[in-house]
Amino acid sequence: MIGVIIVLAIAVLLGWLLITPLEIRLDSINNQYLIRWRGIGNLKLIPTSDDLLLRLRVLFWHKEISPVQMMLIPKEKEKDKPKVDAEKKGRSKVKIQRWIKKGLHLLQSFHVKAMKLDLDTGDFIHNSYLYPIFHVLNRRDKQLNINFEGRTEILLIIQNRPYRIIAAWFF
Repeated sequence: MIGVIIVLAIAVLLGWLLITPLEIRLDSINNQYLIRWRGIGNLKLIPTSDDLLLRLRVLFWHKEISPVQMMLIPKEKEKDKPKVDAEKKGRSKVKIQRWIKKGLHLLQSFHVKAMKLDLDTGDFIHNSYLYPIFHVLNRRDKQLNINFEGRTEILLIIQNRPYRIIAAWFF
């Protein structure tokens, strides 16, 4: 009986992990750039005046990382890697078309939940050419605007679920 309960609990947890949404948010208006797996954790990119800061949270664990500081730390010399024989290198090549097809299926599994682009190219002529194109492409959930005020802003929210990613990769 206890074994059945444990197996059932693991199945429910695995099912919950597969349907919990993953979200990518790019918001230049509020200066929010993050990747979030709801209920599990998130990764935020926080731009500061002289540095970038990555804030990682997974369940109850928090970590802040500065990629710029990590690049400035001197690395130990890498040991010489053994050379790969020409025969082994030729055999390990994967067909590029297969990878491109998988990549396209993976991209198609993502859904754009919200998109707002307010663009100024800095050139009145280019703005005037883009104005009718953006007007035709405008929809309720995807707003494309041209402005002549010098501001460029983007809000992009993309969502996916792990089961869709797995299905796109394997099928």
